[in-house]
Amino acid sequence: MARRAFLKRLALAGGGALAGIAVLAGVSGCTSSVATLSAPTAAQPAATTVTVDAAACIGCKRCVAVAPEAFRMNAKTNKAEIIPGAPAAAIKRGAAACPVDAIH
Repeated sequence: MARRAFLKRLALAGGGALAGIAVLAGVSGCTSSVATLSAPTAAQPAATTVTVDAAACIGCKRCVAVAPEAFRMNAKTNKAEIIPGAPAAAIKRGAAACPVDAIH
């Protein structure tokens, strides 16, 4: 998914008001990092799932450089992953910095 499409999808789900972030990683040897960005109220049940595509990630660390509170490098795979509880705004910054659009 292109960076603009990702940011638009994130904005439609509630933009900067997104508060709940749950991260699922390392399940069954999965090398992708996944975060679900949920709307902060029950009135807005829509959620956006954000992932780091491990196959596309080149390990350049740009996401980590611009948003260290949201991204870290996996020591085994040398790929980026999303930190549990990361703020939605930081995830957006990291995604925007990715040169290969591996965060979508």
